[in-house]
Amino acid sequence: MFAALMFFALQATQDLAATEAVQPPRIRNLKNAASNAHYPSESIQRREYGIVSVLLHVSSDGSVESCLVTEKTNFAALDNATCSLFKQTRFYPARNAAGLAVAGDYRGATAWGTGDNRPKITIELPLQVYDVPKDYKSPVKGRILIDASGHVAACDIVESSGSGAADRAACAYIEKHGFVFSPFPKSGASDVSPIAVRPFIASLSKQPSEESNK
Repeated sequence: MFAALMFFALQATQDLAATEAVQPPRIRNLKNAASNAHYPSESIQRREYGIVSVLLHVSSDGSVESCLVTEKTNFAALDNATCSLFKQTRFYPARNAAGLAVAGDYRGATAWGTGDNRPKITIELPLQVYDVPKDYKSPVKGRILIDASGHVAACDIVESSGSGAADRAACAYIEKHGFVFSPFPKSGASDVSPIAVRPFIASLSKQPSEESNK
C-alpha cells in the first residue's frame, strides 16, 4: 500500500512538472499588439488616456484564453480595447523543462494617448558601474511588476544584455533602491490583484574615476 502511494505521488509530481512553464509565452508579432492604431474613436473624442496592464492566460497552441485587467485606466473603453486586442494577438506558447508547448501566463501593458497626453511607459535606467562586464553587448531589457502599494514586486529580464552579471545588476539596482511608483495600480475587478507592468531599459557605462572628476 505504501509503495502504491509512493508511485502515485511520484506520478503526480512528474505530471505537474510536465505542465509547468519554465519559459513564458512570447508575442509572435509586436506590430499586432495593442497600439494607438487601434485607439477607440470615442476615447479620442473624450481625450481619454492612460496605461492598462493585463494578465493573459495563453494556451499551448498560442491563443489567448483569458484576459484580466490588473491596472485599469478608469476608462472602460480603453480597458476593454486592450483586452480585445491582446486576445487577437498570437503568441509563441510557453515551454516546459522538456521544451514542450504548455499553457502559461503573460503579463503586458500598453499606453493609450496622443501628443502630450501619451503616458511614458518604458523606464530608462542609465547605470554607472566600476567595471562594465566584458560580455556586455547591449542594454538590459526587462520588466518590473508593481503591486498595489506602488512597490516593485518582481523584476524579470526580457532580453539579455549578453552578460548575466549585467542583467542581475539591473534588477538588483531596482530592487535595492526601493522605488515607489504612483499612482498605485487598481485592478479591473475586486477579485483580481492589482499589478502594474512596466518595461525598462538599463544601459551600463563605466563610472568616471575620481581623478577624472578633479
